[in-house]
Amino acid sequence: MNFAFYVSNHGFGHAARNIPLIEKIWRDNKKHQIYVSTDSLRGEMIKHNLAHCDGRITYCGNYEECGVIFKDGCMEVDKEELCRGVEKELQSWDSADDYRNDIRLMRSCERVDSVFMVSTLI
Repeated sequence: MNFAFYVSNHGFGHAARNIPLIEKIWRDNKKHQIYVSTDSLRGEMIKHNLAHCDGRITYCGNYEECGVIFKDGCMEVDKEELCRGVEKELQSWDSADDYRNDIRLMRSCERVDSVFMVSTLI
């Protein structure tokens, strides 16, 4: 089975929580292919913590999402800015080669009959 992790680029908590999951999947079955997509900082952190794992983990450092946008100086969501951020992100999907490259990479893995995707956006 192939596993694809799309890790939020907001803070390091999402990446930190995924490291033991990725390692467990890697240890449990030598045939599992694992794909980790996040931004370069989180990708380097994950890679550093999984340095003992072999080449069955592929990293991509181009994934970013707008996340929750708060009003200045408080924890209230700025709905208008958030909507603009999401709209901008969605528009980029139409022309983003990164997502097409993700699909090509997943199809090129040995076993494409099953892919389990994990996304940590919340």
